[in-house]
Amino acid sequence: MVLALPNVIKVDSERRWLARAVEVLRKGGLVAFPTETVYGLGADARNVNAVLKVFRVKRRPLSDALILHVSSVEMASSCVREFPEDAERLAREFWPGPLTLILPKRGWVPKEVTGGSDKVGVRWPAHPVAEALIRGFGSPLVAPSANVSGRPSPTRAEDVVAELGDSVDLIVDGGETPIGIESTVLDLTVDPPSVLRPGAIPVEEISRVLGKEVRLKFGEGSSRRARYSPRSRLVLVRFTGGDLLKYAERVAEVARAVCGEGAVIIASSETAQAYLMSGFKVVDVGSRRDALEVAKKLYRALRVADALGRGCIVAEDFAGKGLWVAIRHRLMSAASEIIQ
Repeated sequence: MVLALPNVIKVDSERRWLARAVEVLRKGGLVAFPTETVYGLGADARNVNAVLKVFRVKRRPLSDALILHVSSVEMASSCVREFPEDAERLAREFWPGPLTLILPKRGWVPKEVTGGSDKVGVRWPAHPVAEALIRGFGSPLVAPSANVSGRPSPTRAEDVVAELGDSVDLIVDGGETPIGIESTVLDLTVDPPSVLRPGAIPVEEISRVLGKEVRLKFGEGSSRRARYSPRSRLVLVRFTGGDLLKYAERVAEVARAVCGEGAVIIASSETAQAYLMSGFKVVDVGSRRDALEVAKKLYRALRVADALGRGCIVAEDFAGKGLWVAIRHRLMSAASEIIQ
């Protein structure tokens, strides 16, 4: 249950939350609100002081660009110099939804939003609270995840309270987010188009809609940067296929060697009981047959494991196409160490 703090307001049928949230935004304040992916930390994209406050509260590097959140294709078009045919096709297919399109920015977009780049990411979130807030405000919002940079993104209002507390002017409690990991980020300024961050919209679906090759480019040319990380050491044991029970034996072996008998294991439903019977603490992240369930539970699992453990967590790996690519990306990015 969310703490009864003065800066937390429940979504209500009278939409009192909306009037209060819009007022905060118009005064240059910060509003945390749910999207279909994670909770975002919203601010007026046209207000440089408000944008800079987002960076301060999140402790985010100024070079790390923010995404503009809109409530229509027309509003998205107002943010960019052109909205090409490929963008129109993708918008028709996936918006509102968890797809961010990177395009050349329009002149009004502050350099603080883009990290000095001449490109900007835009997306139309598919959540009734997010859509109502952006429409009510009437202008694009920046809305990165409402957490300290590098930590697991929040999927509940409680997570925002625990992470940012009263440094946010208003937290809109709209319940748990339905997808649980961030949007797919697609750069349309390059040829072929490139996915810079995998998400709920798979590269295969983007390629199908565009009728052309789409590259998976994330992680190229740089070392893996820690993101989505719990406070505890997180060891990821790679899964290369084969017998799942033998893999679970390997995970248990690593857990004992690295963390000791008190290890916390983030596991699939298929193997969770085996770890429990071996005396480990287990956080069940869902079935290997249901990528959406795992995605929805993943960040919460990292937070719960942090609370249960003694500074050491071992996580199972997940392989596959579609949403599984994004799940594996988040685990690899969060890991302190990856063991084959």
